[in-house]
Amino acid sequence: MEDCKNKYYQVAYLYHLPLERSFQLGNFIIWPYWKSRKAIVKDASIRIYLDGYFNQTYDYLTDPPKPLKHIAIISKSQNCDFTPLSDADVKEVQALLNGLFFCCLPNNTSGHLLGNLVSSDNFNLTLQNFSPESKGWAVEAGSLFPFKNIYGSGCGIRNAAFNLPSYVPRPTKIDYDAELLKSLALCLTKKNSLSERTFAAIKWVANAYTNTDLFPHHNRIILLMIAFEILHGKSKGFDGKKGFAKWLDNLWGIDESAKFPNNQIM
Repeated sequence: MEDCKNKYYQVAYLYHLPLERSFQLGNFIIWPYWKSRKAIVKDASIRIYLDGYFNQTYDYLTDPPKPLKHIAIISKSQNCDFTPLSDADVKEVQALLNGLFFCCLPNNTSGHLLGNLVSSDNFNLTLQNFSPESKGWAVEAGSLFPFKNIYGSGCGIRNAAFNLPSYVPRPTKIDYDAELLKSLALCLTKKNSLSERTFAAIKWVANAYTNTDLFPHHNRIILLMIAFEILHGKSKGFDGKKGFAKWLDNLWGIDESAKFPNNQIM
């Protein structure tokens, strides 16, 4: 890599997604920072800078608070050069992350796996521009925290930790449907109306499965209904609950003879 001085780079990452290894995410690679950084990050100055950055990202629910162990990085190749993503790249990555979340739903959101629950909050993308020789960085609010003294107070970057929000689940591993993810990534490349409806619907599913503070969870059914309406291409919704039920029966190929009369439902 050429000399990084006077250049800006970008790291695209997820705060807490426990990965055993790197894997393909459509046209991108997703990989665990702490496990793979020595093999992937060839530029020592970038690695030192990112080590410092991620060492300030704490899980304050632990006692004492500790740096997050499960930072996941998104890159365009296995040899990550931290080139800033284009607007089109960001849009594609966000769609793929929603797809990855969707592929995790069957095995990581049920009550019998309390230690491995996930929500869409685990799949929120953060973009951070940086320069390895910089003495500080900007956070989302726009404040700049320098490494050295701020107004002579002695407060430095070591005192300015970035905390993982309490509503983000802390799973120890994730289990996803690799075949479904591969199919969704292929669907995304089609750039047709079905692809657009599919990923628009998945986005609403992700909206339904957030744990963010003050989110009214009873609205989840409404958000999921919107997802179904988008997938079906219904601009004005279904004709009541019977219309929705009929569409699901047709979608899933449920024969009338296989359905229980109302008086036989337990």
